[in-house]
Amino acid sequence: MCRFYQRNLCNGRSLERYDGILLRNVMLYFSIEARRQLLLDMHSVLHPDGFLILGSSEQPGLPDHFRAQLKANACYYRPCPGG
Repeated sequence: MCRFYQRNLCNGRSLERYDGILLRNVMLYFSIEARRQLLLDMHSVLHPDGFLILGSSEQPGLPDHFRAQLKANACYYRPCPGG
């Protein structure tokens, strides 16, 4: 019921849609503008009820595109509709 894929973040947008994206401890290696574009790309490929998991020191910083969900000791992000 679950499939995992590795994707190259520098190849541009994926045509596939995803239920969940694990992007842990990756964005710290990118410039601020590259992070912003990466997050916009992730928003465009997530299903409306999908989730984005980032590293504990990372935040999307795009309040019109992602909202934080806190569950017990975990935090993940859901895409905002129309963001």
